[in-house]
Amino acid sequence: MISIVGTRHISEYGKDLCRHIVEQLAERLPQATIVSGLAYGVDVHAHRAALACGLPTIGVLGHGLNHLYPPSHRDTANRMTEQGGLLTEYPCATPVSRENFVQRNRIVAGLSQACIVVESARRGGALITARLAQDYGRKVYACPGRLTDLHSEGCNRLIARHGAAIFTSVDDLMDDMGWAPRQPRPQQLELFPALTATEEQLRSRLVQAEQCSADELVTATGLKVAEVNAALIQLEMKGLVRLLAGNQYRWTGTFPAAGCPQKK
Repeated sequence: MISIVGTRHISEYGKDLCRHIVEQLAERLPQATIVSGLAYGVDVHAHRAALACGLPTIGVLGHGLNHLYPPSHRDTANRMTEQGGLLTEYPCATPVSRENFVQRNRIVAGLSQACIVVESARRGGALITARLAQDYGRKVYACPGRLTDLHSEGCNRLIARHGAAIFTSVDDLMDDMGWAPRQPRPQQLELFPALTATEEQLRSRLVQAEQCSADELVTATGLKVAEVNAALIQLEMKGLVRLLAGNQYRWTGTFPAAGCPQKK
């Protein structure tokens, strides 16, 4: 298990790092499980990247299972229950409490063999998780950022003070951890990957509307929620849609407006 943590105020650089790290892990270490806290920012982007890449992902909650914070991450949480899970030490009825989120960081740190801090300001929960991981004898890595970036200051300080190793690539992390990589299989990329009938319905709507939420796609197509969520995951894995802020999806494929190949 590998924990990926960081600021709630994620930058575009941080979003790209989350995708890049998880994509590399899916290719080089497909047995990896991504652990984080399902919070805003780095946490939820790490979870969504894992879902898109087919890796199991576990969200450690700071409250009971009768609640979900933040509520806007419910769709992601539902998908995680089918590809990983949600974990909490609190009884089901335990309400959301700020103190509990600090406490749950020790579980995020303890579950993982390695902890990667993607972005962090000088103070923040991610630095607490990094310190706990060190105390538990886990390897800690931090992604360097520009000296002028507020939300890279914590990572840069961790590296400078030897609180974390500098993260450069998944291959370097695997060498450091002593993990044997899977040799990538050569693949012939399809110029126009075939779509199922459900995927084609979503493609058509996304091309027309530029971007939509999963709920809007359910309403527009008349498909079931589970069908839409499953198709969106497959389209993300094919690199044809991208998840944006606010749970919005955008079509990024190269298909023309009509006449796309379909699977029967």
